Amino acid sequence: MSLELKKLTPEEWGFLSQSAIKYSLGFDWPKEKNRVSYALIVEENETGNIMCYSTIIELDSESVYMQHGGNFPAAQGSILTTKGYLMMINYLREHYKSVSTRIWNKNKRMLKLAWAGGFVIQGMDIATDKGIMLIHELDMGKDEIRTSAE
Repeated sequence: MSLELKKLTPEEWGFLSQSAIKYSLGFDWPKEKNRVSYALIVEENETGNIMCYSTIIELDSESVYMQHGGNFPAAQGSILTTKGYLMMINYLREHYKSVSTRIWNKNKRMLKLAWAGGFVIQGMDIATDKGIMLIHELDMGKDEIRTSAE
């Protein structure tokens, strides 16, 4: 199966955002709430099925924050989520000097993905309704992260 990474404008992402966030994260997020610089999606080439996504906020020309993200039925329970996530991480690694994100401390699957992508925990934020959010920074000292399950 061949995967392709695509970069969507905020307007393009707006058409998908409400259903994507509702499905993958379980909460209502009207497109009017979006504050993204762009979104990255990973599609399967032959079918066009979206496997996973991440919304990106550029903090400056060298720094980005990965805001929301998730996967879809075509990728769930398979290595496709990991492959797609690593494709997005590698794109960000190639284009920025600093990449950060926050992950709920009880989201074991996402914590494992972040670890596989080269993120390290740099702190925590406890002032949230979700509990403890772990602040992650991408370890830019590492070479490009592999995109297969070797």
